[in-house]
Amino acid sequence: MKDWIEFGCGLIGLLYLAAVGGAFGGRTRQHRFYFWSNWGALAAGVVTVVVALLVLVTGVDWSATFQGPLAWMQLTFRLDGLAAFFLFTLGLLASLVAIYALGYECHITRSVAIFQPLFLLSLTGLLAASDILSFLFFWELMSLTSYFLIVAGSGGGPKKAGFLYLMMTQFGTAFIMLAVLTLAAGSGGTSFAGLNTAGMAPAWRGALLVALFIGFGTKAGIVPLHIWLPKAHPAAPAPVSALLSGFMIKAALYGLLRFVGFFQTEAWFGALLMLMGGISAVLGILYAFMAKDFKRLLAYCSIENMGLLFLTAGVFCWGYALGNGRLTGLALAALEMHLLNHALFKGLLFMSAGALLQGCGTVDLDKMGGLIQRMPQTACFTLIGCMAGAGLPLVSGFVSEWLILQMLFLAALLAPLAWMKLIVFTGIGMVALSAGLAGATFVKLFGTAFLALPRSPQSRAAREVNRQMRLAMGLAAGCCLLLGIVPWLGWRLISFSSGRLGRDGAVASHPVMAGGLFGEVSGQLAGILAVLAIVALTVWLVRRKLAWRTGTTWNCGATLQPSMGYTGTGFAKMGRLAFGFWLRPQRRVLRPAAEHPLFPGPLEYRSQLPSHFEERLYRPGARLLLKVSAQVRRVQAGSIKLYLGYILAVLVLLLIYIRWF
Repeated sequence: MKDWIEFGCGLIGLLYLAAVGGAFGGRTRQHRFYFWSNWGALAAGVVTVVVALLVLVTGVDWSATFQGPLAWMQLTFRLDGLAAFFLFTLGLLASLVAIYALGYECHITRSVAIFQPLFLLSLTGLLAASDILSFLFFWELMSLTSYFLIVAGSGGGPKKAGFLYLMMTQFGTAFIMLAVLTLAAGSGGTSFAGLNTAGMAPAWRGALLVALFIGFGTKAGIVPLHIWLPKAHPAAPAPVSALLSGFMIKAALYGLLRFVGFFQTEAWFGALLMLMGGISAVLGILYAFMAKDFKRLLAYCSIENMGLLFLTAGVFCWGYALGNGRLTGLALAALEMHLLNHALFKGLLFMSAGALLQGCGTVDLDKMGGLIQRMPQTACFTLIGCMAGAGLPLVSGFVSEWLILQMLFLAALLAPLAWMKLIVFTGIGMVALSAGLAGATFVKLFGTAFLALPRSPQSRAAREVNRQMRLAMGLAAGCCLLLGIVPWLGWRLISFSSGRLGRDGAVASHPVMAGGLFGEVSGQLAGILAVLAIVALTVWLVRRKLAWRTGTTWNCGATLQPSMGYTGTGFAKMGRLAFGFWLRPQRRVLRPAAEHPLFPGPLEYRSQLPSHFEERLYRPGARLLLKVSAQVRRVQAGSIKLYLGYILAVLVLLLIYIRWF
């Protein structure tokens, strides 16, 4: 079996490189270069899924070593249960996006066709890396290729968003390198198998854990390190956005879990992850509720879901520090289930956004409306994605969020100290608040985009997209339904990946995986299905007895106008009022310059939500950095004599240090 896995791993690399080669062929005008690139990416994605399933089902870990031209240039790879589960999610999403991209034409350039397979190859290598050098190499390759994908969008916005993304990702990478290289120096090697913190002082371990949180939290978009995400993800073309939001930010979670497994973690670190994850979940979905741009709304929603995943990772670290295998196992199961669910429904919704852009010409919710009649299949798939995002029954979101709540209540029961119980109950409140806001957000998204009357010429002229795009969205929606109606499929997949994480090969035992919680979730689902079946039967019986009439909506005799329907901005007004203490919206009423005092002209109302983190944290920091840089710049005077003086001073200091220390 190892031979087949090894053959599959080699084939994945070759197919992605072939996809890059395909991007250099074909004609530009008909996007033929993107056509062959996507066929290569689709084949590589399917092989990735097969390889990941082989590792998960057989329990055989694959490893390999590649020696570079120099002795220290040695790259090692290993696929274990955790890496295989992430690899399965990546392969599944990449395959769906490749099918979708075969029919997508908006904002596609040759650079997208070249860098998208390289980006997927870097993610694959990152998940398979088994030493620090390999991990950092593929991490940087992922950051660089994703930058080129973000700036591939049209206009100047993507370039600004890409620059901000590059700055933030390098900021996070600096902390990651600081932590992992210090960890390697303390362990005497760069291989994951040799990393440990057994002889390290608790203060050093704590500092390294905080550095890892900042580094990986920046890539994951955790508040307050999130400012790049709402700008970068909407700027990229829709297939790229689906990959960025559906999986790339989860690579940061993989890195955090992978390296935390080598630490003797403390309970405070779990509490830190829980609190920051809870805050990210609430603020992310609150800003998503306020957004009126379809893709920007989804980007903020990704911050919410990464917050939920970090909160779950916090409980995992907590259980690890307490040595409680049941809590750790349940947390890891909830994390993996929600990760798979988020990858599917977020990829689906970003593909829906691309379909709206191609079929309707806009992603502004205020300019949509009535699209359910013009794009019925896209509306159906988007509805399933919205239900999964809102955590409603019969779709995958309900199962994963149910597991998160189960995990939190178990953590509250097992918490030995009062402050731990307080943090857990705070986390439960944050999850409940974010769930409520998520429901309102997705009602707003679907209602303002697809219901009521068209509010713009683009919406009235909208048309359904081609069959490749509909096929990909349909497959993603089918996966969401499958995991919601038959949750034991996902549960079975998770059980294959469990118990194979950490320095000693197994962090946690999984007594809950044996069937306890599976039975509880299945019981809840069975009850809900029974209620729904009774309601459906009652409606069917009543409908047979009554005569149904359909007609236009009564409007007191007046003709219905598009302006009578809720816009995205109008729907969010209740949120702006309820959370005005934090959002502090800025309103302006503009009057015509030459307005007659007795016959006032039309008024224009503008509302804007300032970014508090950007204005109060990042802009002052940037100004301070520029001032310091201006002072430091004086050192670079352009004088050779002065530079020789610097060298002499450094040599003298080194000699003094060697002599006396």
